[in-house]
Amino acid sequence: MRAKKAKSFAVNILVSISSIALTLLALEGGARLFWREDNRGGYCTEPHPTFLHRNRPSCEYQLKKTEGSELVSYTINECGHRDPRPCSEYGKDGKNLVIALGDSFTFGAMVQERDTYVRSAETQLKEAGINITYVNAGVGGWDLHQYREALRDVLIYNPKMVTVGLLPNDLYADISPNGIEARARMAVSQDAAAIYDTIYSEQRPSLERLVKSAMQQSRFLDLLTHLLLRNDAIYASIYKRRSGEDSYLTKSYSRTWRQKIEHAATILNEMASESKKANALFAVIVIPQRIQALLAARPEDFPGLDAGSFSREIAAIGESSGFPVIDFLESLKEDSRPTSHYYPVDGHLTPEGQRRLGDFVAEHLAPILEESFKSIPPSSAHFARLTYRQT
Repeated sequence: MRAKKAKSFAVNILVSISSIALTLLALEGGARLFWREDNRGGYCTEPHPTFLHRNRPSCEYQLKKTEGSELVSYTINECGHRDPRPCSEYGKDGKNLVIALGDSFTFGAMVQERDTYVRSAETQLKEAGINITYVNAGVGGWDLHQYREALRDVLIYNPKMVTVGLLPNDLYADISPNGIEARARMAVSQDAAAIYDTIYSEQRPSLERLVKSAMQQSRFLDLLTHLLLRNDAIYASIYKRRSGEDSYLTKSYSRTWRQKIEHAATILNEMASESKKANALFAVIVIPQRIQALLAARPEDFPGLDAGSFSREIAAIGESSGFPVIDFLESLKEDSRPTSHYYPVDGHLTPEGQRRLGDFVAEHLAPILEESFKSIPPSSAHFARLTYRQT
């Protein structure tokens, strides 16, 4: 009797395990069918001794990520910029060239070129009577040190202005002089991917790296995470349990982040000074990450944190050094659902979020450029249309 019961119990366990396995396989198969990724042409990046990696000149590819709604085309011109125009056309109508440096938020990950904030701002400024050519020189995965190195390259085009799209994660890596020297030594013996993992990925909590690795293997887990993180309450609950690199949100900065801000000030001051020597204006566009947008809308959920800490630190640097700082968080504070402008898992701005950022940038660059160009003042009626109202 006992043997029969044991055998029956074992059979039931095996049936249950088999049922769970078949269910998971069915869910995974369904997710792979409907939650699809598509890459055509690889990626337009190549290793570089100074930048570690950069956009490969004269390159094209198409990519649809799981959270994206369409296949996005990426075209890199012969200068390595995400711009459909050849470099020979830059500033064709005089010295009216503006160049944007930044990472994937500036490059426009997951959005068509026409929807990037760079192109949206150019369109709005032209409609307001300020005729500029705004070139997108963003490169995914870059940080503040790489922007400084890239500035020397873009100044050869004699731009009227250089803007830098700055996020807190541009300070995650060690951008101190010692950190930059260590990075240069790694570049001699390691490839770009290994260096990137060393200075970025390995600094993240091990649990986070484990979850991301599992999501890369399972399309169903990726979809489930997407559905969960779309809910701000769940996202807020998960984020409360995180720590480490996110201390840029604290009201009083730790010694580590205070040093990061000091190193950032040194680099930004150098960039502003080099731009001035080249007779180019310099401006910083602070782009908040999704958690900052959530904090701005629901500060009561995070009593110990402050969405605007990072922005104020960068604004203080700009004030002391004499360059303007455009803080996109100010626009998102007026939004009832600011996190809707971000992809839940990937974290990049959606096409709508990019366009909104572009309108905000145009509104704040307009008076600066108008004064510089001595052209027709932008129409206040035009920029009044850029005010967003939630329905």
